[in-house]
Amino acid sequence: VIKNLAVPDFYQFSNLENVHTLLSKVQSVTCIDSKVFVILCYISSNFMSLEYLDLSGNLFSDMALSAAACLDKSNEAWPSLQTLNLSKNSLVSLSGIGEML
Repeated sequence: VIKNLAVPDFYQFSNLENVHTLLSKVQSVTCIDSKVFVILCYISSNFMSLEYLDLSGNLFSDMALSAAACLDKSNEAWPSLQTLNLSKNSLVSLSGIGEML
């Protein structure tokens, strides 16, 4: 569980490329109120066992969620996902989000 994470110099945050293979066994992620605005497709697509994802209280837009869900790629993000909480984000179109996921 990650809550109220603050990374003021986020542009200096290291690349997650080296840990993406460790994500395949993760089943639950909670990252709330942490100003997260993007998850790259290559990270999302490695969450093969993820069943629960809570990203509430962050800065996701419809476009950023589309990228995180790998809609423009052949990879499928979060193939085992059963619960997704996106409350308190910057999302505009509930019907569009439903169609994309």
